Amino acid sequence: MAARYAPVTPTIACIYALLNLNFLFTFFVSVLLMEAGVEKVFVAQRVATKLFASENAVDAAMVETAELMADLLKARKDLGISAVVGDRAAAKLAEAMSALSEARSAMVEAHGELNETKLRLGIRTKLTGAEDKTFRLEEAATGKAALRQAV
Repeated sequence: MAARYAPVTPTIACIYALLNLNFLFTFFVSVLLMEAGVEKVFVAQRVATKLFASENAVDAAMVETAELMADLLKARKDLGISAVVGDRAAAKLAEAMSALSEARSAMVEAHGELNETKLRLGIRTKLTGAEDKTFRLEEAATGKAALRQAV
C-alpha cells in the first residue's frame, strides 16, 4: 500500500520558498561581509538602530491618531453637534488605527526575524537602540510602571 502524503498547497510551497530564500540571503550576506572585511556587528547595530526608530515611529503614529480621535469626539460634544456629523471621519480614523496596529504587529514580527538572522550570522552580542530598557525595581515593587512619552 502506498503511503499517502498531504498535498502541497500553494501556501505551503510559498512558505518553503521563503524559508529557502531566507537561508540563502543569510548565507550570501555573511559571505559578502566576510569578503568585504566589514565588522558584522557594526552593520547589525546600524540595522538595529533603524529598526528601533521604525518601531518607535509606528508607536508615535498610533498615539497621535488616538489623541486625534479623542479630540474629534470631545470637539463634537463641546460644540453640541449630532453624532452623525463627523461619523465618517471617525470611522476612517478607526481604520487608520487598525492599519497602524497591523503595522506594529508586522514590525514586531520583523524584529523577531532580524534577531534570528543576527544569530545565523554569528552575532551573539545584544544590540541596543537609544532607548534605555533597564528594569526598574521600584516599578516592580509598586506594580506601577512609569509611562513613557512616545516620540
